[in-house]
Amino acid sequence: MYSQYHFNQQVLNPAYTGINENTNVTFISRVQWTGIKNSPFTNTLAGQTTIAGNKVGLGAMFVQDNLGIASNFEAHFMYSYKLVWSDKILSFGLQTSFIHVNYNFADLNLKSPNDPAFQGSGDSATKPNFGTGVALMSDHYFIGISAPRLLSSNFADGITSDLRYKRHYYGSFAYLMQLNPLIKFRPSVLVRIVDGAPVSYDINAMLLLKNMFWVGAFTRSFDSAGLILQVEYKTAYRFGYNFEIPTVSGVPGRFTTHEIMLSIDLALFGEQDVFQRFF
Repeated sequence: MYSQYHFNQQVLNPAYTGINENTNVTFISRVQWTGIKNSPFTNTLAGQTTIAGNKVGLGAMFVQDNLGIASNFEAHFMYSYKLVWSDKILSFGLQTSFIHVNYNFADLNLKSPNDPAFQGSGDSATKPNFGTGVALMSDHYFIGISAPRLLSSNFADGITSDLRYKRHYYGSFAYLMQLNPLIKFRPSVLVRIVDGAPVSYDINAMLLLKNMFWVGAFTRSFDSAGLILQVEYKTAYRFGYNFEIPTVSGVPGRFTTHEIMLSIDLALFGEQDVFQRFF
């Protein structure tokens, strides 16, 4: 789960890879539900570039995710192809992935330390996966539809088999409005559809001040709410911070979530260019 996907939807949609016709490297670190022992902690490193006159996008993303005794590592590789007309770009993307899950039994606090089911270092397994997506972007809007994991993956924890990765579908919609010479407004919605679960959605509203400072707020299905702050430097460098709290009745407010993002755009090859991005 991410909150700062607004300017790098590569984490959700392989069609986003190379859509801005430059080389980008983004790092995201998310600590979720602080105050709970062994709560989710995720580090993500993503890179993308273009070749063939910016028609083809190539990308890779590596994710280290920890939750309880589970330590997951994901490697994703993306390919996209773009069609360009006027100020619009239509991109089609494919993704292949490898997901490795490891259960570390040594971190368990067992009632019976000699329980034979939880001896040794733990169980691990690696599964492949595939994904696809499409994206349409202009100077004023972005629309993306994707399924980054088409296969539901089962993993065993030593006792039972667990459907750990379910198929996800995403729909992303964003629009840019110029309110006055110094302020732009960017509302957006992200919809998630997961097999066997209720539909969830993010509603976001962000302001760009003096083409340098992004200030925004969001809610995730009205179960949590948060603030996003981002700073752009020379249009190529971006630093972001997100703070999130639960709004569900009965859930303590101290279970906060924090997320930071570092991103850089480069013009390294051929016809690549660095410019101010709004999507």
